[in-house]
Amino acid sequence: MICIKGTDLDNIKGTEQVSTEPPFKGLVRLKCTEKRLAECASTSKYSTRIKGSNAETVALQYFEKHGAQLICRNLPTIFSEVDLVLLSAENEILLVEVKLVDHDELIFAAPVKRPQMLRLKRLLVRWQESVNKSVRLHLAAVNHRGEVIVFEDFLL
Repeated sequence: MICIKGTDLDNIKGTEQVSTEPPFKGLVRLKCTEKRLAECASTSKYSTRIKGSNAETVALQYFEKHGAQLICRNLPTIFSEVDLVLLSAENEILLVEVKLVDHDELIFAAPVKRPQMLRLKRLLVRWQESVNKSVRLHLAAVNHRGEVIVFEDFLL
């Protein structure tokens, strides 16, 4: 089954085949039924990005409540994308990696795998070498209820 981004999913009532126009001549697209729509939405990459963006917003609100100011969001670098770049109340630069997790999972497994940890470590070192402020890297774990747990300096 293929779910098409931008399809008006509220108006889909059944399953029917709809042939598509060129340049996709010969391909057939299935419209999602309401039952399969939930499966489609929960597994699509687009849905994951929306959930991740929502988690970043929750984490940003948490840091702003604690006196930080947003410098940049989703900053692409050669090592990895930085979810949040903030200026803390103590005049430090905070690089924040945001993960959407079930907090119970944090007891058993780290939400950041080793390859990403190495990229983030290189990113932190590069930032520390290039700015005249203290730079720290935090992990903000956000659960589905909007609760935030911050692991300060989580790579040290």
